[in-house]
Amino acid sequence: MSIQQMLISSDTGTSTQSYWSNTITHPDGGEVTVYDHTVDPEGNIFVCGGINMAVNTPGSGIDGFVYKLSNDGSLLKSVQHNPSTNGSSAQFTGIVSDSLGNVYVHGGQGRCNKYNSDLDLQWSTRTYWGNANTISNNDTFANGCMQLVSDSTIRIAGPYGSYGNTAKFDISTSDGTYSSGYYNSVNGGNQAFVFWYGASVTGGDMYLCGKNYSPSGTGSDHFWVINGSAGFSNSYRFYNNGTNCLARCIVKDTVNNRTYIGGDMGGYGMITRVDSYNTSTTNQGTIWWRRGDTSDIMDMALDSSGNLYAIQSNGRLLKINPSGTLIFSKALSGSLSKITIDSNDDIWINADGSGGVITIYKLPSDGSGVGYCNYSTTSYTLNSYSYQLQDYSKIQYATMGSSFDATAVWGGLQSPTDNGSTSVITPSDNKCEIVDVVGQATFIETGTHSWICPAGVYQVSVVCVGGGGVGNDATNGGGAGGGGGLGWKNGISVTPGQSYTLEVGIAAAASSGNDGGDSYFINATTVQGRGGQGSTNTNGQPGGGYVGDGGGYGGAGGAGGSTYEGGGGGAGGYTGNGGNGGFGNGSTHPSSTSIADRQGQDGSGGGGGGGGYGGGYTGGGTGLLGSGASGLGAAYQPPSGVPFGSGTAGSLGGSGTSFGGGGSGAGSQGGSGAVRIIWGANRSFPSANAGNVNDKVGQQEYTASGTYSWTCPVGVHHVSVVAVGAGGASSGYNAFSGSYEEGNGGGGGGLGYNNYVPVTAGQSYSVVVGAAGQVQTLPSSAGGSKTNSSGDSYFINTSIVKGGAGENALPGSGGNGSGGTYSAFGDGGANGGNGGSGDATYGPGGGGGAAGYTGNGGSGGGGSTTSNATGGQGGGAGGGAHGYINSTNFTNAAGGGGVGLEEKGSNGAGGSIDNGALQQEWTTPGTYNWTAPDGVTSVCAVCVGAGADGSSNKHGDGGGGLGWKNDIPVTPGQSYTVVVGAKASGGGNSYFINNTTVKGGGGSTGSSSPGGSPGTGGDFVGDGGGNGGGGGSQNQSTGGSGGGGGAGGYSGNGGNGGTGISFGASFGNQGNGGAGGGGAGASWEGGAGGGVGLLGEGTNGAGAGTYDGGGVQSYGHCGKGGSGGAPQTFAAFPNLGPGSGGGGGNGIAGSNGAVRLIWGTGRAFPATNTTDQFGTATIGHGGGGSGGASFGTGVGISTIMKGGLYGGGSGGASNQTANGGVSDGIEGSGGALRIVWGYNRSFPNNNTVTGESGEPVQGAEEFTTAGTYNWIAPAEVTSVCVVAIGGGGGGSASVSGQNDNSWGAGGGGGLGWKNNIPVTPGQSYTVVVGAGGIGAPAGPQNTAEGQGGAGGDSYFIDATTVKGGGGTGDQGVGGDFVGDNQNVGNSSQYNGRNGGYGTRTMASGGAGAAGYSGCGAGDGRGTTAASGGGSGKGNVGGQSPAGDPYTYGPSGGGGTGIYGEGATGSNGNNNTSGNTTGGGVGGSGGEDGVDGKTQGADGFPTAGSPNRTGQDGGKYGGGGGYGMYLYTFSSGGGDGGVGAVRIIWGPGRAFPNYNAGDI
Repeated sequence: MSIQQMLISSDTGTSTQSYWSNTITHPDGGEVTVYDHTVDPEGNIFVCGGINMAVNTPGSGIDGFVYKLSNDGSLLKSVQHNPSTNGSSAQFTGIVSDSLGNVYVHGGQGRCNKYNSDLDLQWSTRTYWGNANTISNNDTFANGCMQLVSDSTIRIAGPYGSYGNTAKFDISTSDGTYSSGYYNSVNGGNQAFVFWYGASVTGGDMYLCGKNYSPSGTGSDHFWVINGSAGFSNSYRFYNNGTNCLARCIVKDTVNNRTYIGGDMGGYGMITRVDSYNTSTTNQGTIWWRRGDTSDIMDMALDSSGNLYAIQSNGRLLKINPSGTLIFSKALSGSLSKITIDSNDDIWINADGSGGVITIYKLPSDGSGVGYCNYSTTSYTLNSYSYQLQDYSKIQYATMGSSFDATAVWGGLQSPTDNGSTSVITPSDNKCEIVDVVGQATFIETGTHSWICPAGVYQVSVVCVGGGGVGNDATNGGGAGGGGGLGWKNGISVTPGQSYTLEVGIAAAASSGNDGGDSYFINATTVQGRGGQGSTNTNGQPGGGYVGDGGGYGGAGGAGGSTYEGGGGGAGGYTGNGGNGGFGNGSTHPSSTSIADRQGQDGSGGGGGGGGYGGGYTGGGTGLLGSGASGLGAAYQPPSGVPFGSGTAGSLGGSGTSFGGGGSGAGSQGGSGAVRIIWGANRSFPSANAGNVNDKVGQQEYTASGTYSWTCPVGVHHVSVVAVGAGGASSGYNAFSGSYEEGNGGGGGGLGYNNYVPVTAGQSYSVVVGAAGQVQTLPSSAGGSKTNSSGDSYFINTSIVKGGAGENALPGSGGNGSGGTYSAFGDGGANGGNGGSGDATYGPGGGGGAAGYTGNGGSGGGGSTTSNATGGQGGGAGGGAHGYINSTNFTNAAGGGGVGLEEKGSNGAGGSIDNGALQQEWTTPGTYNWTAPDGVTSVCAVCVGAGADGSSNKHGDGGGGLGWKNDIPVTPGQSYTVVVGAKASGGGNSYFINNTTVKGGGGSTGSSSPGGSPGTGGDFVGDGGGNGGGGGSQNQSTGGSGGGGGAGGYSGNGGNGGTGISFGASFGNQGNGGAGGGGAGASWEGGAGGGVGLLGEGTNGAGAGTYDGGGVQSYGHCGKGGSGGAPQTFAAFPNLGPGSGGGGGNGIAGSNGAVRLIWGTGRAFPATNTTDQFGTATIGHGGGGSGGASFGTGVGISTIMKGGLYGGGSGGASNQTANGGVSDGIEGSGGALRIVWGYNRSFPNNNTVTGESGEPVQGAEEFTTAGTYNWIAPAEVTSVCVVAIGGGGGGSASVSGQNDNSWGAGGGGGLGWKNNIPVTPGQSYTVVVGAGGIGAPAGPQNTAEGQGGAGGDSYFIDATTVKGGGGTGDQGVGGDFVGDNQNVGNSSQYNGRNGGYGTRTMASGGAGAAGYSGCGAGDGRGTTAASGGGSGKGNVGGQSPAGDPYTYGPSGGGGTGIYGEGATGSNGNNNTSGNTTGGGVGGSGGEDGVDGKTQGADGFPTAGSPNRTGQDGGKYGGGGGYGMYLYTFSSGGGDGGVGAVRIIWGPGRAFPNYNAGDI
């Protein structure tokens, strides 16, 4: 499998949103027509229409009806209204609902009824003129004819009389009486006959839609007419020399000023978009016309995105974008008449059936749900139509006359109660649920796959990313490969249970120069992302293209240069192309060596960024979860300034996984392709709920040997599997020779893993867990076999994923078992460690450790005393220790460690040997920590101080004292201090715990002057001991040197050194109580004192008594060691022996001190069992790798021998039963297997732990108010990136008109950022936001009160993690910083500070806050211009054009934004009129400093007047302005801008500007 595999999985579930159809049959079985509907505030739908009662009851008229359905489609109540006059018509052609849930209907002939939400009749009235004229039945209005003007007024409109006359009545909702009315008649003369076929309420107005005949009345010429407010305003007319032309509906997009009109023109369904209607151009302001089939457009509606939905009388539902492009077409049952899009963008549709049947639909706006409820996808052609107004004179006849007050004509209006009756009816209904099956499947395994469409899924959306191409010239400036293209397509029809082919394109093999592979679904013409092209020369190659509804081309690879290779192109985006790779230096295309050409370019539309030139820098891939932030091209890598690096991924969606990046010119492989399928309501690419929904996540482990059957859960299409083979058994008994031997170790099990193995829901797959290796007793020479034939663990078969069994050990030479292997066809793994060799000289060999995920298991120890067990690698387990204690003592060897199954973890250590010593000693000077072993509650200690050093021609040095103490209480596991004194000019003390517990004091140094004194011996503290011997005196006449004193003894003092003489040597004194003897005095160099041993009191050390006459020089012999301590060697400047504490003679160094601890029953100083003793030896088991088991320790027990779970090899048996040897070998450890599934879960350690999922985890939190906070790391967030900006310094107040270098404008806050700060989910971390410094108060100030306050530091965790330091207010020093931006750009240009420095000149503007890779602007101490996204400084106070001094005050410095590095802010300037000073411009989107103020109306400011005051710095971190001085008073300084801290987390996000803004 490809190394590029990184993603997976899918799930199928059902959403909680309800979509449905309900077919309702009237109980009387008459002919039913449905007209209108309304949705109330609770989401219920009320549907109205008419039932022709004359079908079954001749002579009857048409009754009105209302059906109430719940949001989930249940029929709640139905009523029927019979008009007062038998045989009259009262079909309900319009219906509205108010905010209280009341419902109003228009029943034709001016009839209106009001019902409450339970459909109880409240009133029924009929509005008409005194001559009985009124609005017609409106039975030609298929889509309603009523408007809710307000909760107090409803409006009805329609034709009256003949020739197209119209009227509208406004009616009170309280009692049904009219409140106003208007009518309109066509012009006289050649009248145009008007017929109305629809009414639409849109844009706050009601429009009647219909047609006009030509004035001649022949009917040969028709044209559309649409009149607002029943013909009185906002009229539209279109003529195209056609017949059968009529308008039926209109809808307005008031946000974008677009109007859509639909109907029939020339016998075809027609829609036009009008942005600016006119009669002066041939197209009359229409943007486009679209002609459909021969069925009329009956009604239209708009969704929240401005898409248009149209319905036709033949059952078609069309969705069209604002450009006139058909998004989808669907087919429903019945003749469609009314459509509404609600606030959730759900679709409601009325459909007429036959007889007494109607159907109501509720559908999702993305067209999903097909396959249910007679709802299907259908092919449809929406053609462009060229409209040209052919004869404007024709439509002049359609001009309506002026409107008139309807209450003043024909006897006036009246609204009497209508005496009709309403009754409850019980129609039958057949509700059909549209099941929203939600899921996704991701394929990243390169090659051909089959996807079986799940049950209930009828359409899908698919994205395909092609593989990246690659270059092949790593040495001569090769051109790079292009990125893979990305294509997506929505609404692809599929059939449940059917299999569909898809292809996942390969990433071109490294250094091949080949093209990447194409990825597609069904075939290359349905939806495809093409592979990027490869390069075999210095030319960069284009990225792949795409097929589908949308997508982006891969970025082109960069051309190679004279020295460096081009960078790979980024993968295509969802709505834009991938970034181009950077060009190599000196490239001829372009023939530029500029950095801009050589760095990778940013992706667009969610595409990946291009790689930088040089080396193996690839383009960024693109994620599969829908369009997201675009990847960034490889930019400069400070401090070198060279744009090396790979492009970042686009559209990660937080997943950290991407595909299709182009390979580099140096041959580094780019990304493989991928295909992702999603389904469910309102899910579509590029970004509508395109992430994972209800992802199926799970895992299953098998840890007992055997064969199993795993059934793939529903919604799972791929799994990732790790398998560990069983560990091999160890050997012991040789059945061929009939003897017991020192056994060999068994091999550790191998580990293999394979990610994204394709599986099919409901299908069973074989799982085999390897059995532990069994003990073998025949050597290979006698036919023994190491193979454990039942020890392999695998999934499906051994080629898919396998952890091979470790070999069993055999008796005899070379019988140690080798580690198990793994399947080479998987994605990774490693071999188990080999078992150690056993033999009669060095004892048994240890077991091999189980393999790791990316490295082998450790080998068992054995074969020599130096062949120790080794640790595991790549998360593998350590090998077990061999069984050698000493040359005459062996015990059983230890088993190797096992390996865990959840994820790659830490390496297991190799087993070590503890020989059971009951003592420990320290003989090298220094300070140590000793930890009391388990079970040890008291110790005995002896401490010997260091002897002092000797030097020429002087008195002898003193020996170290010795102190001992028994039964010192200690606590197992607790640490205690041990100090060993060093020989020096004055020997150092040695002690245990402290100087008052037990101590041997260091000897002192003898004087070098003839009249001085010899050194004294060291003292002691303890239960017993002895002082060190004193040094011998120098001969006063000849200068002969004295000998050194001996070390103290266990019950007496060390011997004193001999006195210097004129010739030869004098005797040193004998030590007592086991002490060292004194060194001899001499005419030249005195001998050193003897040391003392640490094993308890022994013989006394003799004093030196011989001498050597060398004619010119004589050397004193060294004293003898006491209690086994060694004497100093007789020689000029001798080497030291092992004895401790002897004092130095002339030119002979003394000895260092020592400490020895002993423990155990019946042991005590000075001499009770104080020699070395040993308890039970401990043979260490190999450490478990990646959380695997490491068995307990002990001797002679089988658990120490057996390998750890899972897959540890067992240690060899020892034949020495006296030390617990078991003689026989022991079986190995069993294998194991683990299966995981879910999005973005893969071994070795990508979300494979139980409870983890690969769902995106990203976010941000910002703190912008001064104070201290606690931030709790969210679940699954283990690292964050942080930017901190310190508060700006406050500006100073002016001082008596004089500049003072101790005062200044406020310094800008420092900025620090740091990436990848480790955090623990659920743990709390400190966040501190620094306050802006307070500006100095106004008024004459000559004291420190006139200095501005310092800004506070801002930081995360503590000031050493990441910090933006506060700017100061006194001398305006810019803030310092701590973070990764150290030495980035010029951020550390001056003294580690990057906040701008405030100018120390009266009336100066505040300094700018720091940038992400540069400084804030300030004065010459730092930098005068900002850089790296930093902020500008405020402008200085100045004069008016008339020359008046200081007419306007100083401004504040700019603040810096916290959303990543952006544009650098400029310094503030005077405006064009010269009356104000501009504040410093904020950098990286920060706030500008406050502009300086002009003088007051009186022309003479007073103390504290704001026009002279320095103004405040901008957010975040801008410095405050320095106040001005004028007319004997000083103005105050401005406040510094507050600091800020921003924390971001998620893959592909980092400061300074890698997706650092809000996502």
